[in-house]
Amino acid sequence: MSVTTQPDQATVPLAPVALIRLATGYMVSQAVYVAAKLGLADLIAAGPYRADELAKEVGADASALRRLLRMLATCGVFSEDERGHFLQSPVSELLRSGVPGSLRYAVIMWNEEQYLAWGQILHSVWKECAFRPPNCALELTVLTPVDGSRLGSARVVWGFAFSSRYLFRWLIQITPG
Repeated sequence: MSVTTQPDQATVPLAPVALIRLATGYMVSQAVYVAAKLGLADLIAAGPYRADELAKEVGADASALRRLLRMLATCGVFSEDERGHFLQSPVSELLRSGVPGSLRYAVIMWNEEQYLAWGQILHSVWKECAFRPPNCALELTVLTPVDGSRLGSARVVWGFAFSSRYLFRWLIQITPG
């Protein structure tokens, strides 16, 4: 006699919910990007803020910023207390500038530069060719890890291709001096 077990429906996300989360994930990534770009985590690190106070600090519309912060609070990026103040969370700590493990500038890069490239993935799949957004080269200054003096500059160029050879390619050119 064979026994077939069914997964508990309470622990398995419904397929439509899972697909909706996947298809709308860009909404959350763009909200996190706005928080990173405006430096909200750096401001909130100094103490709890109301949305209208933060809006004045960053030059944003208070109502729109409140909606954004509430969305991010539901995702665990920030938290909101009963008085409507927004506070830091372990996730928002990673959006701060100058702290160990900060991902702020990576979030900004992913949602400015790479976001454009991923928007062209259909073209890349159809044509099996790379897509490189118009501003796909970054100029960086390379500093020595010892004293921070200028070692040279680096040009990072990237593009995406969905071919049999590679998913994406980085090209880094370092110029001394």
